[in-house]
Amino acid sequence: MGMPTIPYDKSLHMNYGAAIAAVTGCLIALMLQHLGDPLRSWVGPWAPALGAQLSSLLWGVAKEVSDYLINKRHTDAGEAATHGVEPLDIVATALGGTWVALPLVALTLVEVIR
Repeated sequence: MGMPTIPYDKSLHMNYGAAIAAVTGCLIALMLQHLGDPLRSWVGPWAPALGAQLSSLLWGVAKEVSDYLINKRHTDAGEAATHGVEPLDIVATALGGTWVALPLVALTLVEVIR
């Protein structure tokens, strides 16, 4: 019995979700560092992790909605659909963001406990 594999499409979604989350988390952390205490007291220390996770989820939803609308336009014109629309693609994109958000949560816990 071999190791289970992740379908290529889902692995792409996970990689893109991780990349989106990493960029978003870093940008939010930089903003918190640059703007200091007023912003941190308003959004809290969890903002980088939460922003990273939410951004990957929202981009996953946006991508699938975009694929659906493109397919609808093609099928309305009598052409073949060009994209697959799968809810699991949203899950895979959000899961990629989770791999980035978890270390941010750990770092925030260390900061909060100190």
